[in-house]
Amino acid sequence: MNSAFALSYSSGSTDLRRFQLEHALKAIEDALILLDTKPAEAIEISALERVRDDLSILLRASVAA
Repeated sequence: MNSAFALSYSSGSTDLRRFQLEHALKAIEDALILLDTKPAEAIEISALERVRDDLSILLRASVAA
């Protein structure tokens, strides 16, 4: 495999993962904002907060890489 192609492919897949992480994090943050104004019914807010925290760590790690 051409090394330039491998680098661009790797960079493209990294960008896609970062894009997916950013949007997943945004969706969780939006859900938490919407749920903040309503009483929680069968929704574990702390679980969403943990997912948000984990996604933010993954996103920071992917940006640093």
